[in-house]
Amino acid sequence: MRQWNILNNTMQKLKVLTALIEKEDKRGAISLLKDIHRENACSGYAFALEKILLIEATKELNDKVRGFYINPEELKTALFSENPPAAEDVVKKLCIAMKRQASTQRVNAYKKAQEYINRHLTDNQLTTLRAAEYAGVTQSTLAKLFSRNAGVTPGCYLNKLRVEKSMEYLKEGLSVEKTSLKVGFSSCETYIRAFKKLMGKTPGDWKRNNVKGG
Repeated sequence: MRQWNILNNTMQKLKVLTALIEKEDKRGAISLLKDIHRENACSGYAFALEKILLIEATKELNDKVRGFYINPEELKTALFSENPPAAEDVVKKLCIAMKRQASTQRVNAYKKAQEYINRHLTDNQLTTLRAAEYAGVTQSTLAKLFSRNAGVTPGCYLNKLRVEKSMEYLKEGLSVEKTSLKVGFSSCETYIRAFKKLMGKTPGDWKRNNVKGG
């Protein structure tokens, strides 16, 4: 029974340590490892346990987090060498690697959503939800990514592309109503509002001022 409790406690610590590193919570992860030393009178056992937990947490993260990889065998060799790195330093290294991977994933998600919007901008069924799902993120995360990288919301980005595309059709002589449908707006009224917000005038006024015979 005692052995089962020890095993269960160790597995729980592994689960928590892995989650803390995934969240890049260095302070929490280091605090958890220090708890191991406070809970065990035998320092040799405590040091061995924290090393095993760090190695196993690394394996878990390698399997769980796409694109994240730290060689567990190299980490094992380093931790059980004559001059092993401090557990705190290993935690910091893992959190830095996690942060780097998370940043890469965010950039990739933004580019993926941007490419999806660009490719489907004239589809009136296109929504920011569909773009977010395609990029593998939530709508709120997508909004943050666009705010950080484009300075606008995904919806504003889409409207800007559609308005810019609509100018080509207006120059070709297409009516405002037909243009609004051709570039994917749900209605002519929505198109006019978006155009005026971006250009400071209605598409009809813009056409009269910029298209010969408009």
